[in-house]
Amino acid sequence: MRAGLARVQAGPRAVITTVAPAEEPVSLEEAKAWLRVDHGDEDAQIAALIAAARQAVENSTKSRLITQAVRLEAAEFHYLAKPRIGPIQNAELRYIDVAGDEQTMPADDWRLIGGPLAPRVELVDGRHWPDVARRGDAVRLDAVVGYGDTGEDVPGNIRLAIQMLVTNWYDNREQSTRFAGERRDLSDALDWLLSAHTLQSVA
Repeated sequence: MRAGLARVQAGPRAVITTVAPAEEPVSLEEAKAWLRVDHGDEDAQIAALIAAARQAVENSTKSRLITQAVRLEAAEFHYLAKPRIGPIQNAELRYIDVAGDEQTMPADDWRLIGGPLAPRVELVDGRHWPDVARRGDAVRLDAVVGYGDTGEDVPGNIRLAIQMLVTNWYDNREQSTRFAGERRDLSDALDWLLSAHTLQSVA
């Protein structure tokens, strides 16, 4: 590192949620029916379990379920060539130029390819990436992600995985330990349910 220059984080930073989803993939009523709970005394706790299960599934699959807006940041364009989020509905690419001003990359200069679970950002032939400021968030991909606006848009296996997690946590909320075999069986089932909906590594 040259003297007088601070270290800049080059690779992509964590995904930032800029607009949260309007609802959960599994409603409170659906979860209560699954759990066979017919009272409202635990509504807040069950709702919290649904949100936690959704977040766990999103982290596991590297995806977002209900429509929401996110931002990915990096120091250079090529670090966002393989966005670590999906499924992407639409996106804009912004950057801070060498003068410190925010610019929007023209939509005709780049494109998203590869499908919802293997997205890639690439230049259109004959175009080039502009020079950017030397900072960790110089390049920003603002994207609308998710399968759709309601739980009905989310694949059934994902919704089932959320239900299974909610049930497991609800049924064992007062237990500090679980049998190893039971944990392994649940993990294997979740892996199978989510395998076809997990963001792919693009070579």
